[in-house]
Amino acid sequence: MLFVWLCTHASCAPASMGGTCRNGAQDYRRFVRVKLSGLVDDPVRYYDRVTGRRVAVPSVIPVGSPWTDAYSPARAGQDAEAKYGFIDRVGNWVIAPRFTRAGRFHDGRAVVGTDKGLGVIDDVGRWIVEPGRYDDIGRYGEGRAPFRLGKKWGFLGLDGEVVVPPTYQLSCWFSGGVSVVLDDRGWHCIDKAGKTRFRLAGEVDLDGPGFSHGLLLVNEETLTGVAKKGLGLDKKGYLSTTGKVAIPLRFEIAESFSEGLAIVGKFVRTSGVDTQDGNAGDQEEAEDDPCGDGSWGSEKRVYGAIDTKGRIVIPMVYDYLDGFGEGLCAFRRGGRWGYLDRQGREVIPARFGAARSFRQGLALVAMDLKVTVIDMTGRVVIRTGEEWIHF
Repeated sequence: MLFVWLCTHASCAPASMGGTCRNGAQDYRRFVRVKLSGLVDDPVRYYDRVTGRRVAVPSVIPVGSPWTDAYSPARAGQDAEAKYGFIDRVGNWVIAPRFTRAGRFHDGRAVVGTDKGLGVIDDVGRWIVEPGRYDDIGRYGEGRAPFRLGKKWGFLGLDGEVVVPPTYQLSCWFSGGVSVVLDDRGWHCIDKAGKTRFRLAGEVDLDGPGFSHGLLLVNEETLTGVAKKGLGLDKKGYLSTTGKVAIPLRFEIAESFSEGLAIVGKFVRTSGVDTQDGNAGDQEEAEDDPCGDGSWGSEKRVYGAIDTKGRIVIPMVYDYLDGFGEGLCAFRRGGRWGYLDRQGREVIPARFGAARSFRQGLALVAMDLKVTVIDMTGRVVIRTGEEWIHF
């Protein structure tokens, strides 16, 4: 698996080529952070998105994704013992670095860590939940945050008080006023007060976000409690927040919705050996199963995308789709990568060896086996010279 992380951080208006603002603060909009693997201790590189040149590690290091509220978590230097706090968009400390870890703000609340454990602060740094009260705390969403006490999960309100007692073995964030949970009686969906809206007969895949855009990805086992074994036999679809089937279970491959679209796909049988361009001599949709068990001597997956009404907006002709980010989706076809827009138009041709999603107008791609940064027109912004590392 390939681990490459790009993170850019907005700040004040573009400053001088030195990367500072008039008040002396560093211009974080110009920093591009590139990490070449998933290893915690792997070195991180910083580049100037204006000049394309590598720059020194900033004295204040923003962490995580771009701003979700007014402030961004940041670390006071690169030392292993450096503390975390929060900076504004100009790079000034607004909440002093005194935490061992810090998450992004959501609903005006952020989860932070101290030597005593995790707690929750508001946007001026006051404790909403004192550290160490609970064993784990998730981020807020729609006014609720999952928390764990012992082995059971519940939910906190914005005031830090328990709204839903810890009775669940698993839980996810609220979306559309609903959360998916698992308790001793099985899987079900609850409202913000913890009241069950509807129950599910089988398991839910909580690797995704649960509900997204008011829709929950499910398969036939989720609804019937019986799994169908075999390639592409356990069809997938989507439930609404009322428990009704909103998009029929007709997809062999499906993912949760993001930016109003969901990646879907199907298996195709190949009678020949895949060629370099990803095509086989003959292909058929894997529906007439000659073995009776969903198995094939050779098969491949093809991908497309649907909207929240279940309509196909991108045909299932691509070897892979990497999910939408800022309106564009990386696709692979013929062994090369490019980008589609939400209407399925190939706005950046397939000319890269690998590609990742856009974040704040930039994306990582592989050109000549080197990590390269492009903008949303496909123009090269940064050539790092670093090898594109596979694990």
